[in-house]
Amino acid sequence: MERFTIGKTYFIAVKNASVDFAVRDSNQQRLGVAQGSPVTVLALGKDTQPDRDFLQAELQALLASDDVICPGFTATILLLGSETPVEMGNSGRDFCQSRGCELYAIETTAPIRSGPYYVTGSELRRVYRLQEDPNKAFVMGVVPDNGDPAA
Repeated sequence: MERFTIGKTYFIAVKNASVDFAVRDSNQQRLGVAQGSPVTVLALGKDTQPDRDFLQAELQALLASDDVICPGFTATILLLGSETPVEMGNSGRDFCQSRGCELYAIETTAPIRSGPYYVTGSELRRVYRLQEDPNKAFVMGVVPDNGDPAA
């Protein structure tokens, strides 16, 4: 388990819910996917075109519905299901350039859902947000232990 912060918010990345990944295009530098960094994975449907509108809508939906993800996770976006970065289209790349983010096509060893992850080595780890406990009511936190990265 790794603990990290984005701004004043604390998170943990859990190893037992991790999955290996690789950048699909060997021409893309792996250096852009920095080790020990938060990322956002967008799982694409079979016929999904990751253009500007798709990326904007998906990120807005995640930011509105997921209590873990925050803008700090969107500096690096990993597209799962896109065959090559060429399929991302210029509109998708333009979207990221205008936001100052990096965009990569990836493949994984197991299916995962869209959302925030943490890169450690060649692993994507599930991320949980740590909440303040000013009353000291909780002795320990609870995270799933089933090892299922799609959960």
